[in-house]
Amino acid sequence: MATTTTTTLLLLLLSSGVISGELTDIKRTHIRFFFHNSIHRLVTTPANPILQPVPMQTNSKLFGSIAVLDDPLTEGPDRTSKLVGRAQGVSVFSSRSAAEPATLMNVNLIFTGGKHNGSTLVVLGRNAIHSEIRELPVIAGTGKFRLARGYAKVTTHSHNLTAGRAVVEYNVHVFHH
Repeated sequence: MATTTTTTLLLLLLSSGVISGELTDIKRTHIRFFFHNSIHRLVTTPANPILQPVPMQTNSKLFGSIAVLDDPLTEGPDRTSKLVGRAQGVSVFSSRSAAEPATLMNVNLIFTGGKHNGSTLVVLGRNAIHSEIRELPVIAGTGKFRLARGYAKVTTHSHNLTAGRAVVEYNVHVFHH
Protein backbone atom coordinates (compact mmCIF):
# COMPACT_ATOMS: atom_id res chain seq x y z
CA MET A 1 0.00 0.00 0.00
CA ALA A 2 2.81 2.40 0.91
CA THR A 3 4.51 1.55 -2.40
CA THR A 4 1.35 2.37 -4.38
CA THR A 5 0.90 5.67 -2.56
CA THR A 6 4.57 6.58 -3.03
CA THR A 7 4.43 5.67 -6.73
CA THR A 8 1.26 7.70 -7.24
CA LEU A 9 2.76 10.68 -5.43
CA LEU A 10 5.96 10.41 -7.47
CA LEU A 11 3.99 10.28 -10.75
CA LEU A 12 1.95 13.33 -9.73
CA LEU A 13 5.09 15.30 -8.87
CA LEU A 14 6.80 14.32 -12.13
CA SER A 15 3.76 15.17 -14.26
CA SER A 16 3.32 18.55 -12.55
CA GLY A 17 6.99 19.30 -13.24
CA VAL A 18 6.52 18.49 -16.92
CA ILE A 19 3.38 20.63 -17.11
CA SER A 20 4.97 23.59 -15.34
CA GLY A 21 8.02 23.25 -17.61
CA GLU A 22 5.77 23.50 -20.66
CA LEU A 23 4.04 26.57 -19.25
CA THR A 24 7.33 28.40 -18.78
CA ASP A 25 8.14 27.91 -22.49
CA ILE A 26 5.38 30.35 -23.50
CA LYS A 27 6.76 33.47 -25.17
CA ARG A 28 5.20 36.87 -25.71
CA THR A 29 5.91 38.81 -28.92
CA HIS A 30 4.90 42.26 -30.17
CA ILE A 31 5.23 42.98 -33.89
CA ARG A 32 4.46 46.28 -35.62
CA PHE A 33 4.08 46.52 -39.40
CA PHE A 34 2.04 48.21 -42.10
CA PHE A 35 -0.45 46.43 -44.35
CA HIS A 36 -0.68 48.02 -47.83
CA ASN A 37 -4.24 47.09 -48.77
CA SER A 38 -5.30 47.32 -52.42
CA ILE A 39 -9.01 48.00 -52.02
CA HIS A 40 -9.93 48.06 -55.70
CA ARG A 41 -10.16 44.29 -56.17
CA LEU A 42 -13.72 43.77 -55.01
CA VAL A 43 -15.46 40.69 -56.43
CA THR A 44 -19.15 41.42 -57.05
CA THR A 45 -19.81 39.66 -60.36
CA PRO A 46 -22.76 37.34 -61.04
CA ALA A 47 -20.20 34.52 -61.23
CA ASN A 48 -19.98 34.82 -57.43
CA PRO A 49 -23.61 34.85 -56.28
CA ILE A 50 -24.22 35.72 -52.63
CA LEU A 51 -27.29 34.41 -50.84
CA GLN A 52 -28.83 37.33 -48.97
CA PRO A 53 -31.74 37.47 -46.52
CA VAL A 54 -35.14 38.31 -47.99
CA PRO A 55 -36.31 41.01 -47.85
CA MET A 56 -32.93 42.66 -48.26
CA GLN A 57 -33.14 45.71 -46.01
CA THR A 58 -29.78 47.35 -46.32
CA ASN A 59 -28.31 50.68 -47.21
CA SER A 60 -24.93 49.16 -47.99
CA LYS A 61 -24.20 48.30 -51.61
CA LEU A 62 -21.13 46.42 -50.38
CA PHE A 63 -22.98 43.86 -48.24
CA GLY A 64 -21.87 40.39 -49.35
CA SER A 65 -19.00 41.68 -51.47
CA ILE A 66 -15.77 39.73 -51.29
CA ALA A 67 -12.22 41.10 -51.41
CA VAL A 68 -9.41 38.63 -52.01
CA LEU A 69 -6.14 39.81 -50.46
CA ASP A 70 -2.49 39.33 -51.36
CA ASP A 71 -0.86 42.54 -50.19
CA PRO A 72 2.57 43.56 -48.86
CA LEU A 73 3.47 44.02 -45.20
CA THR A 74 6.26 46.54 -44.59
CA GLU A 75 8.24 47.87 -41.61
CA GLY A 76 7.08 51.45 -42.19
CA PRO A 77 4.08 53.20 -43.74
CA ASP A 78 5.91 53.98 -46.99
CA ARG A 79 5.35 51.38 -49.72
CA THR A 80 9.11 51.35 -50.39
CA SER A 81 10.06 50.52 -46.78
CA LYS A 82 11.49 47.08 -46.02
CA LEU A 83 9.16 44.21 -46.95
CA VAL A 84 8.53 41.84 -44.02
CA GLY A 85 5.78 39.68 -45.50
CA ARG A 86 2.40 39.44 -47.19
CA ALA A 87 -1.23 39.42 -46.08
CA GLN A 88 -3.18 36.74 -47.94
CA GLY A 89 -6.81 35.89 -47.39
CA VAL A 90 -10.41 36.96 -47.80
CA SER A 91 -12.44 39.86 -46.47
CA VAL A 92 -16.25 39.74 -46.77
CA PHE A 93 -18.43 42.81 -46.19
CA SER A 94 -20.73 41.50 -43.47
CA SER A 95 -22.50 44.62 -42.19
CA ARG A 96 -25.71 45.87 -43.76
CA SER A 97 -25.09 49.35 -42.38
CA ALA A 98 -23.53 51.86 -44.77
CA ALA A 99 -22.82 54.09 -41.76
CA GLU A 100 -20.90 51.36 -39.92
CA PRO A 101 -19.30 49.09 -42.55
CA ALA A 102 -17.57 45.98 -41.27
CA THR A 103 -15.89 42.98 -42.80
CA LEU A 104 -15.27 39.44 -41.68
CA MET A 105 -11.53 39.02 -42.15
CA ASN A 106 -9.74 35.73 -42.61
CA VAL A 107 -6.14 36.74 -43.24
CA ASN A 108 -2.85 34.87 -43.06
CA LEU A 109 0.08 37.13 -42.18
CA ILE A 110 3.01 35.44 -43.90
CA PHE A 111 6.42 36.68 -42.76
CA THR A 112 9.04 36.46 -45.51
CA GLY A 113 11.87 38.48 -44.02
CA GLY A 114 13.57 39.40 -40.78
CA LYS A 115 13.59 37.39 -37.57
CA HIS A 116 10.08 35.97 -38.20
CA ASN A 117 10.90 34.68 -41.71
CA GLY A 118 8.95 31.51 -42.52
CA SER A 119 6.37 32.00 -39.76
CA THR A 120 2.69 32.90 -40.07
CA LEU A 121 -0.12 34.31 -37.96
CA VAL A 122 -3.85 33.88 -38.62
CA VAL A 123 -6.26 36.78 -38.04
CA LEU A 124 -9.96 35.90 -38.04
CA GLY A 125 -12.69 38.28 -36.93
CA ARG A 126 -14.83 41.37 -37.42
CA ASN A 127 -13.12 44.50 -38.73
CA ALA A 128 -15.24 47.63 -38.17
CA ILE A 129 -13.34 49.57 -40.82
CA HIS A 130 -14.49 53.08 -39.83
CA SER A 131 -13.52 52.66 -36.17
CA GLU A 132 -10.40 54.58 -35.21
CA ILE A 133 -8.87 51.59 -33.41
CA ARG A 134 -9.95 48.02 -34.14
CA GLU A 135 -9.01 44.92 -32.20
CA LEU A 136 -8.86 41.71 -34.21
CA PRO A 137 -8.26 38.23 -32.78
CA VAL A 138 -5.12 36.28 -33.68
CA ILE A 139 -6.19 32.66 -33.49
CA ALA A 140 -3.21 30.59 -34.68
CA GLY A 141 0.30 30.59 -36.04
CA THR A 142 3.08 28.47 -37.49
CA GLY A 143 6.87 28.39 -37.31
CA LYS A 144 8.10 30.64 -34.51
CA PHE A 145 4.44 31.42 -33.73
CA ARG A 146 3.28 27.83 -33.24
CA LEU A 147 0.11 27.73 -31.10
CA ALA A 148 -0.16 31.53 -31.20
CA ARG A 149 -3.08 33.38 -29.66
CA GLY A 150 -3.52 37.07 -29.11
CA TYR A 151 -4.82 40.19 -30.79
CA ALA A 152 -3.96 42.87 -33.32
CA LYS A 153 -4.63 46.55 -32.64
CA VAL A 154 -5.36 47.98 -36.07
CA THR A 155 -5.52 51.63 -37.16
CA THR A 156 -5.85 53.16 -40.60
CA HIS A 157 -2.69 55.16 -41.26
CA SER A 158 -3.90 56.58 -44.59
CA HIS A 159 -6.33 55.80 -47.38
CA ASN A 160 -6.99 56.99 -50.91
CA LEU A 161 -10.27 55.69 -52.33
CA THR A 162 -9.52 57.16 -55.78
CA ALA A 163 -6.25 55.22 -56.00
CA GLY A 164 -7.83 52.19 -54.32
CA ARG A 165 -5.26 51.98 -51.54
CA ALA A 166 -5.17 51.99 -47.76
CA VAL A 167 -2.20 51.75 -45.42
CA VAL A 168 -3.16 50.05 -42.16
CA GLU A 169 -0.93 49.87 -39.09
CA TYR A 170 -0.93 46.55 -37.22
CA ASN A 171 0.35 46.20 -33.65
CA VAL A 172 0.18 42.46 -33.01
CA HIS A 173 0.55 40.98 -29.52
CA VAL A 174 0.76 37.17 -29.30
CA PHE A 175 1.59 34.41 -26.87
CA HIS A 176 3.20 31.38 -28.51
CA HIS A 177 5.56 28.44 -27.94
